Amino acid sequence: MFLTGSQAIFNFAQTNLYSIVDSKETSTLHLSNIEKIMDLFKKNGKNIFSTSLSEYKNLQDRNTLINQELEVLFQKESELAEQLKHTECKEKRAAEIAVQVSQLWSKTVGLKEKVELQNEKTEKLYSCFSALQTHLETLSSDPLPNESPKINDKNTSTRPGPITALGNQEEVDVITPQKIATEPTYEEILARVFTDKEIAIFEEVEFNPETDISLLDAFKNSESNLPDFHQIVESKNENRLNKDEKYQPGSPHLKNGKTALGTFNASYCLIPKKDAEGRVFLRNTKMDFLGEISLKSGEVAFYGMKMENRSMRKWPENMIITSSSTSIFPCDVELPKMQNSDLPDSGHYYIVPIKVTAPEEKKKYLITFRLSDIENHLGLADRRNFLGRTFFGDRMHAKMKVVE
Repeated sequence: MFLTGSQAIFNFAQTNLYSIVDSKETSTLHLSNIEKIMDLFKKNGKNIFSTSLSEYKNLQDRNTLINQELEVLFQKESELAEQLKHTECKEKRAAEIAVQVSQLWSKTVGLKEKVELQNEKTEKLYSCFSALQTHLETLSSDPLPNESPKINDKNTSTRPGPITALGNQEEVDVITPQKIATEPTYEEILARVFTDKEIAIFEEVEFNPETDISLLDAFKNSESNLPDFHQIVESKNENRLNKDEKYQPGSPHLKNGKTALGTFNASYCLIPKKDAEGRVFLRNTKMDFLGEISLKSGEVAFYGMKMENRSMRKWPENMIITSSSTSIFPCDVELPKMQNSDLPDSGHYYIVPIKVTAPEEKKKYLITFRLSDIENHLGLADRRNFLGRTFFGDRMHAKMKVVE
């Protein structure tokens, strides 16, 4: 009788022991998951916040530039509204007003696109912050779900599922640095592209939204020290297709020659300036009738050479931009490292970016660049120069005059 009672108590104790093991497993698992979450925050929390903060600063800067541009356009709108009140005027004056109105319309369209893009980016960043806020509030009020497992047989237990990175057993969209835009900040671009010595001699002028481009806009799609001219001057031609219908893909006007591979079409020039607060931007600078610009010694200029592919083949892979075989650069020059994804197909174009630093000697300079096939993809090995390269396309020229 005594042993029978002991056996019953032993059975209860044994059940309790297995129950304790199962219950302890719950705490152990939760502690393990908490440790993983803490490691996740240690590794990514700072990165997430710094990335979000950088994007926030970028958007703030863009908002300031948009406000400046909007102010200029409203001023122009007021001037034109006053002029349009006078319905009768000379034909020449009427034509001038018509041109100004057309320009105003074009600029408002461009600014509207900028604002729409700004709204998309701010909404995306706000969504990220809102999601993070929701999860943090959940953590502060109910740190972790603490559901005990159901006790089954002594050899089995039902364990809770893995806890997500933000402490919720339901599947949630975890915020990661990759899900937040990772455009470089103004400070990062400035440090990457310019030296302190270069910045010191930049001309101090007032930022003009009609002619000037922020560093964020100029370099947002560029990982190098050269601006993305396609984004700046050809933003509406996203597919980089030649405007001339004669030379679009499949056109009978396309040719086989190596010169047709790179037909020079236009050139652009951006010169860095800075405002009274020392903030650097790029000014779209017109060249004179000789295609020449004036620079001070040590001053920097970015050239953009628009080269159209009017041939029936794509630019050769692993090609490079180089000097012509007979000329040596008389100054510091930075050339693009061409990616195969940049190479224009038949009927398309590419704007070659080039950075030039004006030399000390005050005189005129002509710097010549060539498109160069270095692996004989064009099959013209017999036409290589003494450097083993096959040049193709037109020559590209950067003309400058170093002044006081």
